[in-house]
Amino acid sequence: MIPVWRDKRVKGWPKNPQGAKATYQPLAEVLRTVFESDAHFAAYSAPHHPRRLNKEALPNTEMFPDGVAMVALLFDVDATESHKAMGGTGEPASDEWWLAQQPKIEALLVAHPGAFFYRTRGGYRIVYALDGVILHSPADADAWSSTYVALCAYLKRAFDILVDASCFQWNRLFRAPWVVRDGKRQIHEVIGSPDAIAIWTYEPSAEDFEIGKTLRRQRPKPKTHKPREERAAASVGDGVLFHAFQSRGMLGPQIEAGKWAIECPWSHEHSKGDRFDTSTVLFAPSAGEALGWPHCSHAHCARRDIRDWVGTFAEEELVGARDAAGVAPSSAYVEPQQAETASHERPTIIVRTDEMRVNDEAVAALAMLAGIYQRGGRLVEVIEVDGRRAIREMPMPRVRELLADAANFIVLKEDTETGCLVEVPAFVPDWCVRAVHVRGEWPGLPRLVGLLDAPALRPDGTVIQELGLDTCLHGLQVGFDA
Repeated sequence: MIPVWRDKRVKGWPKNPQGAKATYQPLAEVLRTVFESDAHFAAYSAPHHPRRLNKEALPNTEMFPDGVAMVALLFDVDATESHKAMGGTGEPASDEWWLAQQPKIEALLVAHPGAFFYRTRGGYRIVYALDGVILHSPADADAWSSTYVALCAYLKRAFDILVDASCFQWNRLFRAPWVVRDGKRQIHEVIGSPDAIAIWTYEPSAEDFEIGKTLRRQRPKPKTHKPREERAAASVGDGVLFHAFQSRGMLGPQIEAGKWAIECPWSHEHSKGDRFDTSTVLFAPSAGEALGWPHCSHAHCARRDIRDWVGTFAEEELVGARDAAGVAPSSAYVEPQQAETASHERPTIIVRTDEMRVNDEAVAALAMLAGIYQRGGRLVEVIEVDGRRAIREMPMPRVRELLADAANFIVLKEDTETGCLVEVPAFVPDWCVRAVHVRGEWPGLPRLVGLLDAPALRPDGTVIQELGLDTCLHGLQVGFDA
Protein backbone atom coordinates (compact mmCIF):
# COMPACT_ATOMS: atom_id res chain seq x y z
CA MET A 1 0.00 0.00 0.00
CA ILE A 2 1.31 3.46 -0.90
CA PRO A 3 0.09 6.98 -0.04
CA VAL A 4 -1.59 9.18 -2.66
CA TRP A 5 -2.26 12.95 -2.57
CA ARG A 6 -3.93 15.29 -5.03
CA ASP A 7 -1.28 18.00 -4.65
CA LYS A 8 2.48 17.50 -4.76
CA ARG A 9 2.92 20.60 -2.61
CA VAL A 10 1.32 18.91 0.40
CA LYS A 11 3.09 19.84 3.65
CA GLY A 12 5.19 17.19 5.40
CA TRP A 13 5.12 15.90 8.97
CA PRO A 14 6.50 16.51 11.59
CA LYS A 15 7.81 19.84 10.35
CA ASN A 16 4.22 20.91 9.72
CA PRO A 17 1.80 19.59 12.38
CA GLN A 18 -1.21 20.13 10.08
CA GLY A 19 -1.57 19.04 6.49
CA ALA A 20 -3.49 16.96 3.98
CA LYS A 21 -3.87 13.26 4.66
CA ALA A 22 -3.11 10.60 2.09
CA THR A 23 -5.34 7.81 0.90
CA TYR A 24 -3.54 4.46 0.87
CA GLN A 25 -3.99 2.23 -2.18
CA PRO A 26 -2.19 -0.79 -3.67
CA LEU A 27 0.59 0.21 -6.07
CA ALA A 28 -1.13 -1.58 -8.98
CA GLU A 29 -4.35 0.33 -8.36
CA VAL A 30 -2.55 3.69 -8.32
CA LEU A 31 -0.89 2.87 -11.64
CA ARG A 32 -4.16 1.97 -13.34
CA THR A 33 -6.65 4.37 -11.73
CA VAL A 34 -8.00 7.19 -13.88
CA PHE A 35 -7.90 10.09 -11.44
CA GLU A 36 -10.30 13.00 -11.81
CA SER A 37 -7.59 15.41 -10.59
CA ASP A 38 -3.84 15.53 -10.35
CA ALA A 39 -2.40 12.75 -8.17
CA HIS A 40 1.01 12.09 -6.66
CA PHE A 41 2.28 9.11 -4.70
CA ALA A 42 5.26 8.16 -2.58
CA ALA A 43 7.33 4.95 -2.67
CA TYR A 44 7.14 4.32 1.09
CA SER A 45 4.36 2.82 3.21
CA ALA A 46 3.24 4.00 6.65
CA PRO A 47 -0.56 3.66 6.55
CA HIS A 48 -1.04 4.17 10.30
CA HIS A 49 0.19 7.77 9.85
CA PRO A 50 -1.35 9.08 6.58
CA ARG A 51 0.55 12.37 6.46
CA ARG A 52 3.32 13.05 4.04
CA LEU A 53 6.58 12.34 5.88
CA ASN A 54 9.62 14.56 5.67
CA LYS A 55 13.17 13.68 6.65
CA GLU A 56 12.63 14.54 10.33
CA ALA A 57 10.10 11.68 10.65
CA LEU A 58 12.59 8.82 10.69
CA PRO A 59 14.09 9.32 14.19
CA ASN A 60 10.56 9.16 15.64
CA THR A 61 10.66 5.61 17.04
CA GLU A 62 7.48 6.22 19.01
CA MET A 63 5.47 6.86 15.84
CA PHE A 64 7.40 4.34 13.72
CA PRO A 65 8.71 1.62 16.04
CA ASP A 66 9.10 -0.77 13.09
CA GLY A 67 10.58 1.86 10.78
CA VAL A 68 9.24 3.05 7.42
CA ALA A 69 8.99 0.46 4.64
CA MET A 70 10.12 1.30 1.11
CA VAL A 71 7.77 -0.70 -1.12
CA ALA A 72 8.50 0.67 -4.59
CA LEU A 73 11.54 1.67 -6.60
CA LEU A 74 10.98 4.36 -9.23
CA PHE A 75 13.36 5.88 -11.75
CA ASP A 76 12.66 9.02 -13.76
CA VAL A 77 14.14 9.05 -17.26
CA ASP A 78 14.06 12.48 -18.89
CA ALA A 79 14.68 13.39 -22.52
CA THR A 80 17.54 15.89 -22.64
CA GLU A 81 15.74 17.69 -25.45
CA SER A 82 12.73 18.31 -23.19
CA HIS A 83 14.07 18.87 -19.68
CA LYS A 84 14.76 22.54 -18.99
CA ALA A 85 17.22 21.77 -16.19
CA MET A 86 19.25 19.84 -18.77
CA GLY A 87 19.12 22.66 -21.29
CA GLY A 88 16.01 21.41 -23.07
CA THR A 89 13.06 23.32 -24.45
CA GLY A 90 10.39 22.20 -21.99
CA GLU A 91 8.38 20.64 -24.83
CA PRO A 92 7.07 17.06 -24.46
CA ALA A 93 9.54 14.27 -25.24
CA SER A 94 9.29 13.29 -28.89
CA ASP A 95 8.09 9.94 -30.20
CA GLU A 96 11.44 9.56 -31.96
CA TRP A 97 13.22 9.79 -28.60
CA TRP A 98 10.79 7.27 -27.11
CA LEU A 99 11.37 4.80 -29.95
CA ALA A 100 15.12 5.15 -29.48
CA GLN A 101 14.62 4.09 -25.84
CA GLN A 102 12.90 0.81 -26.76
CA PRO A 103 16.05 -1.33 -27.22
CA LYS A 104 17.31 -0.09 -23.85
CA ILE A 105 14.00 -0.88 -22.17
CA GLU A 106 13.94 -4.35 -23.70
CA ALA A 107 17.53 -5.01 -22.59
CA LEU A 108 16.57 -3.97 -19.05
CA LEU A 109 13.58 -6.34 -19.12
CA VAL A 110 15.80 -9.22 -20.21
CA ALA A 111 18.14 -8.64 -17.26
CA HIS A 112 15.45 -7.61 -14.76
CA PRO A 113 11.99 -8.81 -15.89
CA GLY A 114 8.74 -7.48 -14.50
CA ALA A 115 9.13 -3.71 -14.68
CA PHE A 116 6.24 -1.36 -15.39
CA PHE A 117 6.94 1.69 -17.58
CA TYR A 118 4.76 4.70 -18.22
CA ARG A 119 5.51 7.70 -20.35
CA THR A 120 5.57 11.12 -18.79
CA ARG A 121 5.51 14.55 -20.35
CA GLY A 122 9.28 14.79 -20.46
CA GLY A 123 10.27 11.12 -20.70
CA TYR A 124 9.16 7.99 -18.86
CA ARG A 125 9.17 6.33 -15.45
CA ILE A 126 10.39 2.86 -14.47
CA VAL A 127 8.62 1.05 -11.61
CA TYR A 128 9.74 -2.01 -9.65
CA ALA A 129 8.51 -3.33 -6.29
CA LEU A 130 10.68 -3.64 -3.17
CA ASP A 131 10.56 -6.11 -0.30
CA GLY A 132 12.31 -5.98 3.06
CA VAL A 133 13.72 -2.45 2.73
CA ILE A 134 13.07 -0.69 6.06
CA LEU A 135 14.32 2.75 7.11
CA HIS A 136 14.74 3.38 10.84
CA SER A 137 17.07 6.36 11.06
CA PRO A 138 18.71 9.23 9.17
CA ALA A 139 21.65 6.87 8.58
CA ASP A 140 19.29 4.43 6.85
CA ALA A 141 17.91 7.29 4.76
CA ASP A 142 21.42 8.24 3.73
CA ALA A 143 22.19 4.63 2.81
CA TRP A 144 19.00 4.56 0.74
CA SER A 145 20.09 7.68 -1.16
CA SER A 146 23.56 6.24 -1.79
CA THR A 147 22.08 2.98 -3.06
CA TYR A 148 19.59 4.82 -5.26
CA VAL A 149 22.22 6.90 -7.06
CA ALA A 150 24.41 3.79 -7.39
CA LEU A 151 21.49 2.08 -9.15
CA CYS A 152 21.20 5.12 -11.41
CA ALA A 153 24.85 4.64 -12.29
CA TYR A 154 24.20 0.95 -12.94
CA LEU A 155 21.32 1.67 -15.34
CA LYS A 156 23.55 4.08 -17.26
CA ARG A 157 26.51 1.70 -17.32
CA ALA A 158 24.62 -1.48 -18.19
CA PHE A 159 21.76 -0.20 -20.37
CA ASP A 160 22.65 3.38 -21.33
CA ILE A 161 19.49 4.58 -19.54
CA LEU A 162 20.07 8.09 -18.20
CA VAL A 163 18.11 8.33 -14.93
CA ASP A 164 17.44 11.52 -12.98
CA ALA A 165 19.60 10.84 -9.91
CA SER A 166 18.12 13.83 -8.06
CA CYS A 167 15.14 11.61 -7.14
CA PHE A 168 17.23 9.94 -4.42
CA GLN A 169 15.13 11.21 -1.48
CA TRP A 170 13.16 8.37 0.12
CA ASN A 171 10.07 10.57 0.58
CA ARG A 172 9.93 12.00 -2.94
CA LEU A 173 6.55 12.22 -4.68
CA PHE A 174 5.85 10.97 -8.20
CA ARG A 175 2.94 11.88 -10.47
CA ALA A 176 0.61 8.96 -11.27
CA PRO A 177 0.10 8.01 -14.95
CA TRP A 178 -3.61 8.76 -15.48
CA VAL A 179 -4.24 12.23 -14.06
CA VAL A 180 -5.57 15.67 -14.95
CA ARG A 181 -2.59 18.01 -15.18
CA ASP A 182 -3.07 21.74 -15.64
CA GLY A 183 -6.67 21.05 -16.55
CA LYS A 184 -5.79 18.50 -19.25
CA ARG A 185 -6.38 14.77 -19.17
CA GLN A 186 -3.04 12.93 -19.40
CA ILE A 187 -3.03 9.87 -21.67
CA HIS A 188 0.32 8.13 -21.84
CA GLU A 189 1.66 4.90 -23.29
CA VAL A 190 2.58 2.13 -20.85
CA ILE A 191 4.65 -1.06 -21.03
CA GLY A 192 3.96 -3.97 -18.74
CA SER A 193 1.17 -4.80 -16.32
CA PRO A 194 0.60 -3.05 -12.97
CA ASP A 195 -0.51 -6.43 -11.61
CA ALA A 196 2.76 -8.17 -12.45
CA ILE A 197 5.44 -5.78 -11.16
CA ALA A 198 8.49 -7.74 -10.03
CA ILE A 199 10.62 -7.16 -6.95
CA TRP A 200 13.98 -5.52 -7.63
CA THR A 201 16.82 -7.65 -6.23
CA TYR A 202 20.03 -6.42 -7.88
CA GLU A 203 22.65 -4.96 -5.55
CA PRO A 204 24.87 -2.28 -7.11
CA SER A 205 28.60 -2.91 -7.36
CA ALA A 206 31.41 -0.98 -5.72
CA GLU A 207 31.98 0.70 -9.09
CA ASP A 208 28.35 1.80 -9.18
CA PHE A 209 28.62 3.30 -5.70
CA GLU A 210 31.73 5.27 -6.70
CA ILE A 211 30.08 6.65 -9.81
CA GLY A 212 26.93 7.34 -7.81
CA LYS A 213 28.82 9.70 -5.51
CA THR A 214 29.26 12.08 -8.43
CA LEU A 215 25.54 11.95 -9.23
CA ARG A 216 24.17 12.66 -5.78
CA ARG A 217 23.32 16.28 -6.10
CA GLN A 218 20.28 18.20 -7.19
CA ARG A 219 20.35 19.47 -10.74
CA PRO A 220 20.39 23.26 -10.75
CA LYS A 221 17.04 24.82 -11.49
CA PRO A 222 16.91 27.24 -14.41
CA LYS A 223 17.19 30.84 -13.35
CA THR A 224 14.67 32.10 -15.84
CA HIS A 225 11.47 30.60 -17.16
CA LYS A 226 10.49 31.79 -20.57
CA PRO A 227 6.82 31.28 -21.29
CA ARG A 228 6.31 28.41 -23.71
CA GLU A 229 4.40 29.27 -26.84
CA GLU A 230 1.25 27.24 -26.96
CA ARG A 231 0.83 25.21 -30.11
CA ALA A 232 -2.27 26.04 -32.07
CA ALA A 233 -4.90 23.47 -31.22
CA ALA A 234 -7.33 22.03 -33.70
CA SER A 235 -10.83 23.29 -33.08
CA VAL A 236 -12.70 20.02 -32.73
CA GLY A 237 -15.38 20.85 -30.17
CA ASP A 238 -16.38 17.69 -28.33
CA GLY A 239 -14.21 15.35 -30.40
CA VAL A 240 -14.58 12.74 -33.12
CA LEU A 241 -15.64 9.94 -30.78
CA PHE A 242 -18.34 12.17 -29.27
CA HIS A 243 -20.06 12.35 -32.66
CA ALA A 244 -19.42 8.66 -33.39
CA PHE A 245 -21.13 7.56 -30.16
CA GLN A 246 -23.89 10.13 -30.65
CA SER A 247 -24.70 8.89 -34.16
CA ARG A 248 -25.19 5.37 -32.77
CA GLY A 249 -27.38 6.51 -29.88
CA MET A 250 -24.68 5.40 -27.41
CA LEU A 251 -24.00 8.86 -25.98
CA GLY A 252 -25.57 9.43 -22.57
CA PRO A 253 -26.02 12.55 -20.44
CA GLN A 254 -23.24 15.00 -19.75
CA ILE A 255 -21.67 14.39 -16.32
CA GLU A 256 -19.68 17.62 -16.27
CA ALA A 257 -17.96 19.88 -18.74
CA GLY A 258 -15.98 17.73 -21.17
CA LYS A 259 -17.23 14.40 -19.76
CA TRP A 260 -20.19 12.24 -20.82
CA ALA A 261 -21.65 8.88 -19.89
CA ILE A 262 -21.58 6.48 -22.84
CA GLU A 263 -22.67 2.93 -23.53
CA CYS A 264 -19.74 0.53 -23.66
CA PRO A 265 -19.54 -1.37 -26.97
CA TRP A 266 -18.72 -4.50 -24.92
CA SER A 267 -21.49 -4.05 -22.33
CA HIS A 268 -22.70 -7.59 -23.09
CA GLU A 269 -19.50 -8.83 -21.41
CA HIS A 270 -20.08 -6.85 -18.21
CA SER A 271 -21.23 -8.81 -15.18
CA LYS A 272 -23.20 -5.88 -13.74
CA GLY A 273 -24.17 -2.26 -14.37
CA ASP A 274 -26.83 -0.33 -16.24
CA ARG A 275 -26.78 1.71 -19.42
CA PHE A 276 -25.30 5.20 -18.89
CA ASP A 277 -24.51 4.43 -15.23
CA THR A 278 -21.23 6.43 -15.58
CA SER A 279 -19.06 3.30 -15.33
CA THR A 280 -18.17 4.02 -18.96
CA VAL A 281 -17.34 7.62 -19.84
CA LEU A 282 -15.97 9.71 -22.67
CA PHE A 283 -13.60 12.62 -22.10
CA ALA A 284 -13.39 15.51 -24.55
CA PRO A 285 -10.07 15.89 -26.37
CA SER A 286 -7.38 18.10 -24.90
CA ALA A 287 -5.96 21.05 -26.78
CA GLY A 288 -4.23 19.88 -29.94
CA GLU A 289 -6.12 16.57 -29.97
CA ALA A 290 -9.28 15.51 -31.77
CA LEU A 291 -10.42 11.99 -30.86
CA GLY A 292 -11.35 12.25 -27.21
CA TRP A 293 -10.68 9.48 -24.74
CA PRO A 294 -13.13 6.74 -23.67
CA HIS A 295 -12.71 4.77 -20.47
CA CYS A 296 -14.60 1.76 -19.08
CA SER A 297 -14.18 0.80 -15.41
CA HIS A 298 -15.27 -2.81 -15.89
CA ALA A 299 -12.55 -5.44 -15.60
CA HIS A 300 -13.41 -6.94 -19.01
CA CYS A 301 -12.31 -3.70 -20.69
CA ALA A 302 -9.20 -2.97 -18.63
CA ARG A 303 -6.80 -4.04 -21.38
CA ARG A 304 -8.53 -2.40 -24.32
CA ASP A 305 -6.66 0.42 -26.03
CA ILE A 306 -7.76 3.32 -28.23
CA ARG A 307 -7.51 1.15 -31.37
CA ASP A 308 -10.09 -1.25 -29.92
CA TRP A 309 -12.54 1.59 -29.29
CA VAL A 310 -12.05 3.17 -32.71
CA GLY A 311 -12.29 -0.28 -34.30
CA THR A 312 -15.89 -0.69 -33.13
CA PHE A 313 -16.95 1.92 -35.68
CA ALA A 314 -17.10 1.42 -39.43
CA GLU A 315 -14.98 3.69 -41.59
CA GLU A 316 -18.04 5.51 -42.92
CA GLU A 317 -19.12 6.21 -39.33
CA LEU A 318 -15.71 7.69 -38.53
CA VAL A 319 -15.76 9.78 -41.70
CA GLY A 320 -19.12 11.22 -40.67
CA ALA A 321 -17.88 11.83 -37.13
CA ARG A 322 -14.78 13.61 -38.43
CA ASP A 323 -16.94 15.80 -40.63
CA ALA A 324 -19.23 16.63 -37.71
CA ALA A 325 -16.22 17.47 -35.55
CA GLY A 326 -14.63 19.55 -38.31
CA VAL A 327 -11.57 17.30 -38.59
CA ALA A 328 -10.10 16.43 -41.96
CA PRO A 329 -8.74 12.91 -42.55
CA SER A 330 -4.98 12.68 -41.92
CA SER A 331 -2.78 12.00 -44.90
CA ALA A 332 -0.28 10.48 -42.47
CA TYR A 333 -2.65 7.68 -41.50
CA VAL A 334 -2.00 4.42 -43.29
CA GLU A 335 -4.70 1.79 -43.38
CA PRO A 336 -3.42 -1.60 -42.16
CA GLN A 337 -4.12 -3.20 -45.55
CA GLN A 338 -1.97 -0.59 -47.26
CA ALA A 339 0.82 -1.06 -44.73
CA GLU A 340 0.85 -4.81 -45.36
CA THR A 341 0.97 -4.34 -49.12
CA ALA A 342 3.78 -1.82 -48.81
CA SER A 343 5.79 -4.30 -46.72
CA HIS A 344 5.62 -7.34 -49.05
CA GLU A 345 2.39 -8.70 -47.56
CA ARG A 346 3.86 -9.08 -44.08
CA PRO A 347 1.12 -8.80 -41.43
CA THR A 348 0.99 -5.71 -39.24
CA ILE A 349 0.93 -6.28 -35.48
CA ILE A 350 -0.16 -3.39 -33.28
CA VAL A 351 1.77 -3.35 -30.00
CA ARG A 352 -0.77 -2.77 -27.23
CA THR A 353 -1.49 -3.75 -23.65
CA ASP A 354 -3.48 -6.87 -24.61
CA GLU A 355 -0.36 -9.03 -24.59
CA MET A 356 -2.15 -12.34 -25.20
CA ARG A 357 -3.62 -11.16 -28.49
CA VAL A 358 -0.34 -9.59 -29.58
CA ASN A 359 1.46 -12.87 -28.85
CA ASP A 360 -1.21 -14.85 -30.75
CA GLU A 361 -0.71 -12.62 -33.78
CA ALA A 362 3.06 -13.00 -33.49
CA VAL A 363 2.76 -16.81 -33.48
CA ALA A 364 0.48 -16.67 -36.54
CA ALA A 365 3.04 -14.49 -38.34
CA LEU A 366 5.86 -16.84 -37.38
CA ALA A 367 3.92 -19.76 -38.82
CA MET A 368 4.03 -18.08 -42.23
CA LEU A 369 7.82 -18.46 -42.40
CA ALA A 370 9.40 -21.60 -43.82
CA GLY A 371 11.90 -23.71 -41.91
CA ILE A 372 10.49 -23.26 -38.40
CA TYR A 373 9.19 -26.29 -36.50
CA GLN A 374 8.00 -27.34 -33.05
CA ARG A 375 9.50 -30.37 -31.36
CA GLY A 376 8.88 -31.56 -27.83
CA GLY A 377 7.41 -28.23 -26.73
CA ARG A 378 10.32 -26.23 -28.16
CA LEU A 379 10.86 -24.10 -31.24
CA VAL A 380 13.49 -25.63 -33.49
CA GLU A 381 15.09 -25.19 -36.89
CA VAL A 382 17.37 -27.28 -39.05
CA ILE A 383 20.92 -26.02 -39.51
CA GLU A 384 24.06 -27.39 -41.14
CA VAL A 385 26.98 -28.31 -38.88
CA ASP A 386 30.22 -29.62 -40.41
CA GLY A 387 28.44 -30.67 -43.58
CA ARG A 388 25.59 -32.48 -41.83
CA ARG A 389 22.05 -31.36 -41.01
CA ALA A 390 21.10 -31.02 -37.33
CA ILE A 391 18.06 -29.92 -35.36
CA ARG A 392 18.73 -26.91 -33.14
CA GLU A 393 16.51 -25.44 -30.45
CA MET A 394 16.02 -21.75 -31.23
CA PRO A 395 17.62 -19.34 -28.77
CA MET A 396 15.60 -16.28 -27.86
CA PRO A 397 17.63 -13.81 -30.02
CA ARG A 398 16.89 -16.02 -33.04
CA VAL A 399 13.15 -15.95 -32.26
CA ARG A 400 13.30 -12.17 -32.00
CA GLU A 401 15.07 -11.92 -35.34
CA LEU A 402 12.48 -14.11 -37.04
CA LEU A 403 9.54 -12.23 -35.52
CA ALA A 404 10.98 -8.97 -36.84
CA ASP A 405 11.21 -10.59 -40.27
CA ALA A 406 7.73 -12.13 -40.10
CA ALA A 407 5.67 -9.03 -39.30
CA ASN A 408 5.63 -5.26 -39.11
CA PHE A 409 5.33 -4.25 -35.46
CA ILE A 410 3.84 -0.81 -34.92
CA VAL A 411 2.44 1.41 -32.18
CA LEU A 412 -0.49 3.77 -32.70
CA LYS A 413 -0.11 7.44 -31.91
CA GLU A 414 -2.79 10.10 -32.02
CA ASP A 415 -1.83 12.89 -34.39
CA THR A 416 -2.11 15.99 -32.21
CA GLU A 417 -3.06 18.13 -35.19
CA THR A 418 -5.80 15.98 -36.68
CA GLY A 419 -6.75 13.46 -34.01
CA CYS A 420 -6.29 10.56 -36.43
CA LEU A 421 -4.28 7.50 -35.49
CA VAL A 422 -0.81 7.32 -37.03
CA GLU A 423 1.14 4.08 -37.30
CA VAL A 424 4.71 4.35 -35.98
CA PRO A 425 7.24 1.50 -36.52
CA ALA A 426 8.23 -0.29 -33.31
CA PHE A 427 10.72 -2.90 -32.18
CA VAL A 428 9.46 -6.37 -31.34
CA PRO A 429 8.59 -6.11 -27.62
CA ASP A 430 10.79 -8.18 -25.34
CA TRP A 431 7.74 -9.51 -23.51
CA CYS A 432 6.37 -10.80 -26.80
CA VAL A 433 9.64 -12.55 -27.70
CA ARG A 434 9.81 -14.25 -24.30
CA ALA A 435 6.16 -15.33 -24.37
CA VAL A 436 6.35 -16.75 -27.90
CA HIS A 437 9.61 -18.54 -27.07
CA VAL A 438 8.17 -20.47 -24.11
CA ARG A 439 4.60 -21.12 -25.28
CA GLY A 440 5.14 -24.84 -25.72
CA GLU A 441 2.47 -25.04 -28.42
CA TRP A 442 2.47 -23.01 -31.63
CA PRO A 443 -0.65 -23.39 -33.83
CA GLY A 444 0.26 -23.46 -37.51
CA LEU A 445 3.87 -24.54 -37.05
CA PRO A 446 4.65 -28.05 -38.34
CA ARG A 447 5.81 -30.72 -35.90
CA LEU A 448 9.23 -32.26 -36.42
CA VAL A 449 10.18 -35.61 -34.87
CA GLY A 450 13.55 -36.12 -36.53
CA LEU A 451 15.65 -36.03 -39.68
CA LEU A 452 15.63 -38.69 -42.35
CA ASP A 453 18.75 -39.29 -44.43
CA ALA A 454 17.58 -42.57 -45.96
CA PRO A 455 14.31 -43.89 -47.45
CA ALA A 456 11.71 -44.68 -44.75
CA LEU A 457 8.43 -46.55 -44.66
CA ARG A 458 5.12 -45.04 -43.69
CA PRO A 459 2.64 -47.16 -41.72
CA ASP A 460 0.74 -47.86 -44.97
CA GLY A 461 3.88 -49.31 -46.56
CA THR A 462 4.66 -46.41 -48.90
CA VAL A 463 8.22 -45.13 -49.09
CA ILE A 464 9.32 -41.64 -48.14
CA GLN A 465 11.76 -40.46 -50.78
CA GLU A 466 10.80 -36.85 -51.52
CA LEU A 467 12.81 -34.13 -49.85
CA GLY A 468 10.99 -32.10 -47.22
CA LEU A 469 8.72 -32.72 -44.25
CA ASP A 470 6.57 -35.83 -44.28
CA THR A 471 3.24 -35.01 -42.64
CA CYS A 472 2.64 -38.66 -41.69
CA LEU A 473 5.81 -39.42 -39.73
CA HIS A 474 6.69 -35.76 -39.10
CA GLY A 475 10.20 -36.52 -40.27
CA LEU A 476 12.21 -34.19 -42.49
CA GLN A 477 13.78 -35.94 -45.43
CA VAL A 478 17.09 -34.13 -45.98
CA GLY A 479 18.51 -36.38 -48.73
CA PHE A 480 20.40 -39.61 -49.14
CA ASP A 481 22.80 -41.27 -51.52
CA ALA A 482 21.04 -43.48 -54.06
